[in-house]
Amino acid sequence: MGSVTVADLIEQLRKLPPELPVLVEGYETGWDAIYDIRTSYLIRNAQANDWDGEYEEPGKAEPKPGLPHQAALIVGRRGHRRESLKPLHALYTLVDYPVLAALAAERTQATRLDGRACRAIYENARQRIDWQAMPTHERDFAQRLGVVP
Repeated sequence: MGSVTVADLIEQLRKLPPELPVLVEGYETGWDAIYDIRTSYLIRNAQANDWDGEYEEPGKAEPKPGLPHQAALIVGRRGHRRESLKPLHALYTLVDYPVLAALAAERTQATRLDGRACRAIYENARQRIDWQAMPTHERDFAQRLGVVP
């Protein structure tokens, strides 16, 4: 695991004025306040997509000697690992959501989209959507993604 160690980080931070706030990269752009600092066991994800981190937690499995590696994690306020944002990273089948499927068909031939894309489609069409006619399960889904009618 070739990265900065806790000792390296402390060394670098000692060179800075102690009153400076420490921030981490935001969810997609910008900078966020620190939400948590903790340790965890991680494994390298060699097939990570461009938008994924290069390491991931292996779940509840017991760590094996040598792998995974323990690391200190500095978590930003809007990092995708918090429960409230997990719906944005899941994949959804469009036929399960008829209004979304019709709106998406105007832009893509995809049959599944992640929550971020679904939310963007709903947001862009907000004024055209008949929220009262939308099936209850789909209206609940849109609200879970943060789209309020």
